[in-house]
Amino acid sequence: MEILLCCLLILIWGTIWGVAVQKIVEIRGYHENWFWWGFFFSVIACIVACSKPQVAAKPLAFPGDWQCTCGRMYPAYIGTCVCGKKQYEIKAAKAAQEKEAAELNRLRKLKEYKDFLDCGIITQEEFDKKKAEILE
Repeated sequence: MEILLCCLLILIWGTIWGVAVQKIVEIRGYHENWFWWGFFFSVIACIVACSKPQVAAKPLAFPGDWQCTCGRMYPAYIGTCVCGKKQYEIKAAKAAQEKEAAELNRLRKLKEYKDFLDCGIITQEEFDKKKAEILE
């Protein structure tokens, strides 16, 4: 009975360390199986996994690929990053940023033409025409 209990505790201990080391490796940006290293070598595997350098972001390889805000790259069929952010949330936030940047760009152009009008470089008619074009 004691042997069975001891084996069970060893399996639980190894599983906890295996999962922990696997998560550390995934957070560092690697897609490798380190569970068994953590299972058998526990603290040593954890130290080695923590010492691995963070993977640099790679350019998108295929249309539809996406990059999480944490820097990891994923193909289109993966919907959630290991950090918990969802693909559709990232894409929606990016679209909102692009829309805001386009709006700011339009306002900058309008201000530029207003400055031209104030300096006498263009007439009121030209300004009204450009304003209509920009605000469409």
